[in-house]
Amino acid sequence: MVKWLQQILAGLGIIFSLLIAPSLLHGAEIKVSSDRTKVVVNESFELTFETSEEVDGEPDFSPLKRDFEILGQKQSSSYRYINGSGHRSKSWILTVMARRSGRVPVPAIKFGSSSSKAAAIVIGKERAATNSTNSADSGIFLTLETDTTSPYIQAQVVLTLKIFRSIAINSASMTNPTFSGGDVIVEKLGEGRQYNTQKDGLTYIVEEHRYTFFPQKSGKLIVNPIQLTAQIGGRNQAFSNLFNDPFGRNKSSIKRVKSNAITLQVKPIPDSFHGKRWLPAHELILTEKWSQNPVQFKVGEPITRTLTLMSDGIPAKQLPKLNSQKMDGLKQYADQPEATDQVELSGIVGVLQQKNAIIPTAQGNYTLPAVIIPWWDVDEDRLKTAKLPEVTFRVAPAAKTAQTITPTPQPKPPSLPAPALDTAPTATAIHSEKPIFSQLFFWLTLLFGSGWLITAIAWWFSNKRLHTKQADSDYKIEPNNIKKILKDLKSSSIGNKPGESRRLLLLWGAEQWPELNSPGVADIRSRVLPPLQEELDKLEKALFAKEPSPWQGELLWQGVEQQIKSAKKRATRDEQGELSPLY
Repeated sequence: MVKWLQQILAGLGIIFSLLIAPSLLHGAEIKVSSDRTKVVVNESFELTFETSEEVDGEPDFSPLKRDFEILGQKQSSSYRYINGSGHRSKSWILTVMARRSGRVPVPAIKFGSSSSKAAAIVIGKERAATNSTNSADSGIFLTLETDTTSPYIQAQVVLTLKIFRSIAINSASMTNPTFSGGDVIVEKLGEGRQYNTQKDGLTYIVEEHRYTFFPQKSGKLIVNPIQLTAQIGGRNQAFSNLFNDPFGRNKSSIKRVKSNAITLQVKPIPDSFHGKRWLPAHELILTEKWSQNPVQFKVGEPITRTLTLMSDGIPAKQLPKLNSQKMDGLKQYADQPEATDQVELSGIVGVLQQKNAIIPTAQGNYTLPAVIIPWWDVDEDRLKTAKLPEVTFRVAPAAKTAQTITPTPQPKPPSLPAPALDTAPTATAIHSEKPIFSQLFFWLTLLFGSGWLITAIAWWFSNKRLHTKQADSDYKIEPNNIKKILKDLKSSSIGNKPGESRRLLLLWGAEQWPELNSPGVADIRSRVLPPLQEELDKLEKALFAKEPSPWQGELLWQGVEQQIKSAKKRATRDEQGELSPLY
């Protein structure tokens, strides 16, 4: 009986093995396809692994990583009803990017006991990155340029990256600037800006990013290409994934483009420079200001001297300290220097301010030595100096304190004979006239003094209301000659006329920044350099403080001149000139 059962089980095993043998021998059929026929390096495409049969394991795509970069992966299932029968299929869709060009193999991928068939795909070469529109057929390209190709060591170089695109981009990521050949200090200049431009009859949106860097070693320096990875198309990826859009309307792709590289030749410090510190800049300005004007020194009374060093092209932390030399008879106390940087599209403007308190301890004549700072003008390629002349002054003795002085006794005059009785009334009349005259003089003085005081107070309030009205009113800016405005501004500033100077400053600001509508002093202050900002504050204080103080306008005019000079020099360096309107 047992033997008979064993024979039956053996027969059933043979029948079962014959039924499942084909599937074990062949496994599930897995097809491999690509969504594009023309693929180049650094452009993404999709590889799809599809099967209509069941697989007994998850796919292992690690063999693909040798020749492809896997950017994304997703799965989808579909069911089709054809000729009365249903067909189910499952797909694994990979977004990949080839690492090299040529005939690149797609190895067999295992799905448990099943595997796909090995295949191959032809990858074209990457388009060469140029400064022209040769790559415009891709709808996006990058250009990279510097304001100089032969900078000095530690001198500022402005790097401009422009992204030209005529297609929509959903998202993008970009690499930071990198360098080969030496150490470099890099800083980004503000936020990127956007505008439109025309090239070869096509309209492009341009995204511009600027950086500044300082080479720390002479010799050959390469600015490596900057790479942009962008997702193109796919207006609603969530809709596509959820409903498996059959028309591919929301299909996206990833494109990777590179800019050109730039080779620089960094020059060493020239032999003709003999300063203590190497200062390569577009401009270096040294100014001074005293806490009193005019300066009057007295023993024991402090006077503050403020030195300001402003550089176009050198960060404030790299500027030399402005320490005063020790002198007998003068105590000097230096505050901690204030270093600030103004980041502009044309580069960095460094400002270093040093305040020194000077207290004379003895009267006499003193001479503060000249302040001389050698620097190298990178635009004119020659040595220059920023200089303040020596200052000679006299220290007066300290103010004397009030002292009680005892009058010297005078000899007693001889006694006069007593007057006769008939002269007494006359003497009485003479002595009574002085009090009456004194009282009359006192009341007349009080009357005229009160009138003068009332007139002065009325004039002061009237003058203040006039200035306030000028400050609050909207100026009707008519077309003006900027040269005439500056000429009148110089005359009124040097002539110490605060009200007229303020009015002309507003006219100058309207001409200088036409985008402002009826600019005020605060609008102008936010656009000028620190020395002029400080003088504007003094002007407002002189006009509108409760206790107006005397105003000296010469420093205000110097600040305007510095502002104009600095703006002209930066505009000359900007190769692009005036940009197109912001998009």
